[in-house]
Amino acid sequence: MKKISIIMRRRMLLDMEEKGLSDKEIREKYGIADNRTLRKHLGLAEREREVREARIKILADNQAEHLAEIRTTIEQWKNSLETPWFGTISFETGSRPTGGLEHNPLFNSLREHLPFPTLWRDYSIWADKVENYIDSCKGLLEETRKEANKSSDPEIKKIASDIGSVHTAEALALTKPLHEMMKRYKVKAESQLTALSDEIRALGDKLRDSLQEILLRRDYIVYTCKLCPGQARLLR
Repeated sequence: MKKISIIMRRRMLLDMEEKGLSDKEIREKYGIADNRTLRKHLGLAEREREVREARIKILADNQAEHLAEIRTTIEQWKNSLETPWFGTISFETGSRPTGGLEHNPLFNSLREHLPFPTLWRDYSIWADKVENYIDSCKGLLEETRKEANKSSDPEIKKIASDIGSVHTAEALALTKPLHEMMKRYKVKAESQLTALSDEIRALGDKLRDSLQEILLRRDYIVYTCKLCPGQARLLR
């Protein structure tokens, strides 16, 4: 027969007292010699319960805080699924709008809280298409810059280095030569990248709808991750 720990034994004593058994009945049931010893064990049992309940509350509070952080990360993810537009892209533009968010350790935890293959497959396809779109825009900007450098018009040559250093929307409001060169870039981008942009937009809409449903259903609370409070882990 498995031996009962002293803490469990004290817990049983307290349980018997709360069920209404007299001190004499408890002492006889558990072979305790006198009331003084019984009172000592009951007092220890009460303090142990207080500590246990405090720990449970601390853990519950930390779990609630972690889940709130996970929810915020999902909301940030949903809001960052923007369809890139050639008019706001320069050589300084990052490879994808979600790049900063992906460096957040909590974003990696989303894979454990949201273990839905279709969601992550769609996101991977979306991210690849976005990178392709942005890289293509930068390629077109580079072509336009080279074209300006080769121009026989000194005014156009002068503004070659400005192409791609500011985004198109700003450039169109600047000098006439820069305005003219960026109009050429705009025509190329619209003719070559509209279909890709539409694919990105459709995938982004699908992902946002999925994440909105997850937020409404609170699916993320069903699963745990390595960062969840109370998860046992080995220290390296």
